[in-house]
Amino acid sequence: SVAAGSGHSVALKSDGTVWAWGNNGNGQLGDGSNTNRLVPVQVKNLSGIIAIAAYGSSSYALKNDGTVWSWGFNFSGQLGDNTTTDRNAPVRVLGVSGVSALAAGNGYAYALTSAGTVWGWGSSSYYTIPGATGAVTPKAILVTGLTNIASIAAANGSNYGLALKKDGSVGVWGGNYQTFTPVSGLSGIQAIAGGSSNYAVSADGNVWNWTNGTPAKIEGLSDVSAVAAGYSYAVASKADGSVWAWGSSNSYGQL
Repeated sequence: SVAAGSGHSVALKSDGTVWAWGNNGNGQLGDGSNTNRLVPVQVKNLSGIIAIAAYGSSSYALKNDGTVWSWGFNFSGQLGDNTTTDRNAPVRVLGVSGVSALAAGNGYAYALTSAGTVWGWGSSSYYTIPGATGAVTPKAILVTGLTNIASIAAANGSNYGLALKKDGSVGVWGGNYQTFTPVSGLSGIQAIAGGSSNYAVSADGNVWNWTNGTPAKIEGLSDVSAVAAGYSYAVASKADGSVWAWGSSNSYGQL
């Protein structure tokens, strides 16, 4: 699998190692240096990795023992090592274990555990980490009000999180929502994605979109299996293997 930050990319190989390339000014390549790389370099001291995530100049990896590791920019404590010091090699996220999935946002990150709970760390302004007591939460704490969660996403650029519950319903928190708040009009959902706008894929292959209001079905799109959201545009893969894109931003050919 692959993950992209604002100026760097991270790749997970089938042997459980992680590789990165691009901008390395904050150590986000994890090779022990701050040297930009034009070709992939191996992230130091990581093995047995099963999932990766990235946002901005920070990178994350989930190990097969349920621990989370991070490196790069740490201004808001988004590396979760109980400091705000940048790291050019992986450090362990403190306070959480038994993790099954990751999501990275703008200065914060979330971890979903096998028990269906969600943990968060980093910038906790705008209610991005319900239960936090300050503007910075430099190690993982339990996000209050979330249970029976199946998957998570970060609404990048909008300072809030999304969760898909095991019953197919969806909820959000952060921004205008101080606590976990169900999204009305959504049921039977099998996948979610967050960006400058939010998306949900229902079991019948339809895609639903919303920002702060009621979700609306995207017309002319069906048989969708997955969706990803960027800034003012989105991309979907259909069951037949084709890829479709839409949105108001195409100045760089992103559609």
